[in-house]
Amino acid sequence: APSAPSAVLDFRAEFGVDEAGHLRYATPYALAERRFTAKDARHWARLTGDINPIHLSGATARLFGFSGAVLHGAATDAWACGQLGLRGDAPGSGAVSFRAP
Repeated sequence: APSAPSAVLDFRAEFGVDEAGHLRYATPYALAERRFTAKDARHWARLTGDINPIHLSGATARLFGFSGAVLHGAATDAWACGQLGLRGDAPGSGAVSFRAP
């Protein structure tokens, strides 16, 4: 009998890995997308205690050269992990880097 399909996506098989065995990034198409709101940023600030004004105020962020408020990087990371099915209830490790805010 055929086995049931795995509920876990295998992104390494789908997109391949580089010579170091890391998942290739910068795929030519989006796997998922979301537009975050000011309410999302305020919610994340309350959860984490990170109330840096560049995350909460477009006017303040513009003083530092940004075009508007910058979402917390950890909020973006948490959302991406959720899209990959990672719930945080099992041991694991990973690394994230941002090229720019």
